[in-house]
Amino acid sequence: MNEPVPSSGQAVALVKARFAEAVSAIERGYAEESSFRALCEDYRDCVATLERLQGADSESADARRQEYTELREELEEEIHDFLTRHEAGPTPR
Repeated sequence: MNEPVPSSGQAVALVKARFAEAVSAIERGYAEESSFRALCEDYRDCVATLERLQGADSESADARRQEYTELREELEEEIHDFLTRHEAGPTPR
């Protein structure tokens, strides 16, 4: 089953939609921090997998939905932590 790979633009758009109050910090972090880009892309992949699992009706699909729901929450927490640390811009030296 070859599904199209979601783009990096989708990754940042999803994060902006979830954390609309921090759009400028998201854009700055995405442009400047490879670790934040990877985090956004992991979030995009997780959300995409959850969307695919919504239509599945089996015990294993229920377990995977639960697993990916927990993963999404963990990723949202990591993104929130990053944004909290970077909201005010660079730390003065």
